[in-house]
Parts: sequence; structure tokens; C-alpha cells
Amino acid sequence: MKHADKSERQAAILAIVRSAAVGRQGEIVARLRARGFDVTQASVSRDLRELGLVKAAGRYVRLTDLPPARGPLPPPGVIGVLRGAEPVGPHLVVVRTSPGHASTVAIELDQQGLSGLAGTIAGDDTIFVAVRGPAGRRRLLDLLRGWSEAAAATPAIRGGAR
Repeated sequence: MKHADKSERQAAILAIVRSAAVGRQGEIVARLRARGFDVTQASVSRDLRELGLVKAAGRYVRLTDLPPARGPLPPPGVIGVLRGAEPVGPHLVVVRTSPGHASTVAIELDQQGLSGLAGTIAGDDTIFVAVRGPAGRRRLLDLLRGWSEAAAATPAIRGGAR
């Protein structure tokens, strides 16, 4: 088996996912090994992430190759993990995520530069989002709704490259 450099391996991965409906990392590993590459599942996982490949409709595709969604496409770390949001006062919104994803979503919210968002505190599956009044709360809820609708409108997107 050859120890090809990273760019050769990644080019081979792109060729594999473009030529066949590959839905499991194990399949990609097997196809790379059949082409003579000495790879592990861990290296393939990193390559998929670096190449921007996600699962859509049960197969790996580049996020940029998917049809446009109805709203702004959510950041990859947010796709499929939002579980709801509830205003609990004029300055606080509680956002629910899948277990283990609250920190990722909180970071994405903080990086949006959303006017009226004061800050976030994340636990395991819950985020407290402080907003500066009703307008900030509305902008936050609109953003979260847009992310959810965009993810739902783009068939079977799943976060990460698992």
C-alpha cells in the first residue's frame, strides 16, 4: 500500500464520492484501500471535514453541491442539533440542542454579530441567550427559525462528516 500525501488522498476521496453514492466512512476507507491507499477511518473522517463533505439523502456530498435552501444555510455545527427556543422574559431566550451540542451552537450564535444579542451561557444541551430587549429577542428567534427551516428544506442534511 502506498502512503500518499494528503492532497492525493483527498483528491481520491472527492473522486469516490462524486462517482458513487457512498453513505458510510467505512465504504470510503475500503475504496481507498482498493486504490492502494493506506488509510484509517480517523484520517478519512478528518479529510471529510476538511473537504466540506456532509451527508445528504444518505450519501456524502460537498455542502456547496447541494441545492440552495429557502433561507440562510446554518453553520455546519448547527445542522440537525437545534431542538427549540423559548423566550422566558424580555431579555432571555432558552435554546435547546441535542445533548453535547450547546457549546457549539452558542459559539455560532456569538459569532453571528447579531444586533441585540448580549451573550450566551451554554450547558450540555441548553443555552441561555441574553438579549437587549424585544427587538434583539425577535432577531434571535428569526435567525434560529431561519436555520431550522433551511436545514429542513435541504433534504437529509446531517451535521458533521460521520
